Amino acid sequence: SAEELGRRGFRVVIFPGGTARAVAHTLAGYYASLHQHGTSGPWRDRMFDFDGLNGVLGTEELLALGRRYA
Repeated sequence: SAEELGRRGFRVVIFPGGTARAVAHTLAGYYASLHQHGTSGPWRDRMFDFDGLNGVLGTEELLALGRRYA
């Protein structure tokens, strides 16, 4: 755990394998639901909408940066 590693002197702890396993688990559930229902509707409350996704990705900031170099 991060707590245990902190006691051993580490100041930064990352869990890269955990993110991959969590994403794979989520995708398996999503695709099973999509196959069963033929729509992403049952997952809508667990998904970002278009604006929410753009906010997480920083789309506006990326576009502004691109305009600076255009």
